[in-house]
Amino acid sequence: MVGLGLSALWPLAFIGYTFMDDELKKLDEEARDLHPASVRAERAKQIIEDTMVVEAFEAIEKSCLEGWKQSDGNDSKLREKCYQQYRAVTMFKDTFERHLREGTMANSRMLQINERRKTIKERMFS
Repeated sequence: MVGLGLSALWPLAFIGYTFMDDELKKLDEEARDLHPASVRAERAKQIIEDTMVVEAFEAIEKSCLEGWKQSDGNDSKLREKCYQQYRAVTMFKDTFERHLREGTMANSRMLQINERRKTIKERMFS
């Protein structure tokens, strides 16, 4: 680019700036899409760590196990009922734990996005 004046380089700088601005917009959109997962994870954590919920899980699980242990070997209806109740509690917990995992991944990605945004802004305004 020897012999080109600054006015010849200006369009290239503008194109680079526009590209970085577009990338920032895409990153902002991705962060907005990830935000609900982060909020759900926080709420899920509050619920499954709530003392009353933990106590309820423990009581139901204990009741199911005791019902199964004390059932007659021929009482398939009671055993099935205990199993179904236990599975329901397990599925309930699993749902909240899934929200926690998804929120953790979303938070991790949002940190990456913030770092990328910081790098882009530094390049744009330096």
